[in-house]
Amino acid sequence: MAGLSQKISREVEIIPRDVSFEVATKQVPRYWFNDDPWSTHWMNALFSVVPVGERFICHTFADQLKKIKDPSIHKATLGLIRQERLHAREHAVMNETLSGFGVPLEDAEAILGKVLDVFKKYMSDETKLGFAAISEHFTASLSEVMFDNLELWDETELEIAAMMYWHFVEETEHKSVAFDVLMDRRSDDSDLGTYALRMATAGLSMGLFLPLIHGIWLYFVWKDGQLTNVRSAFKSFKSLIFGAAVVPKMFLTKTLPYIKPSFHPWDIDNRAHVAAWKTVYEETGDPLLAFTALREWHAKHGSYKPTIKQAATV
Repeated sequence: MAGLSQKISREVEIIPRDVSFEVATKQVPRYWFNDDPWSTHWMNALFSVVPVGERFICHTFADQLKKIKDPSIHKATLGLIRQERLHAREHAVMNETLSGFGVPLEDAEAILGKVLDVFKKYMSDETKLGFAAISEHFTASLSEVMFDNLELWDETELEIAAMMYWHFVEETEHKSVAFDVLMDRRSDDSDLGTYALRMATAGLSMGLFLPLIHGIWLYFVWKDGQLTNVRSAFKSFKSLIFGAAVVPKMFLTKTLPYIKPSFHPWDIDNRAHVAAWKTVYEETGDPLLAFTALREWHAKHGSYKPTIKQAATV
């Protein structure tokens, strides 16, 4: 499996797509995700850490470029850095829009920024690579879950959904790069030592960022005066925890394979899930048309069952 996964990793081309989304306040409903306060603030919590987190990833890998031995991994790393810079830029614009609704994203960004500053100051390069590898695994896992649950976005403005699936496609495209860089940098070290580093950084990351994200979520809900909105809380738990089970899958079932000593991100080969998006985008340069093509593919080949609102367009 490892040999096949590494072969896939070398075959996947990392293409930075300079897409600008016109997301203005007048286009974005206050409760833009799932038409629900609690669900929206869960996504807002994720959004709040994206620009700072993506910049940390860029700095981490920019520092490693001269040390990477494998030319194909070096090329892929350049592609990852360019993609993540664009992700940080577009999410910063989206976050500015959300701040217009009074969502205190700057508070969350400040907290994460301080945590990552500690990482930069005190952690070794390889430890930071370990954190980057598990972070990229989390984002790839979230992307995979979202490909399997497109119906969650049926009540979201098309421009926002298209932006998110542009991001999910590119996170899938480069999902092995951080892991490959870590393994390349530790190629002269023992397998046991590398595995111990992976597990230590994964455990610390889970223990730190899982409570942080969900603490930010509850903070946003509280600041919005929605803490006692039981109906909204139930709706969000139904979709995020129990129905689509985004949270358990992202942080548990999709993360468990990372524990395997022989793990590689492309052990799960989901290239077909993003192929329709990539094909249409290459033909048109339009992320909205690419997102529509992605929905059509998943409606025919996957588990996507569009709501009445979206069925007419699929």
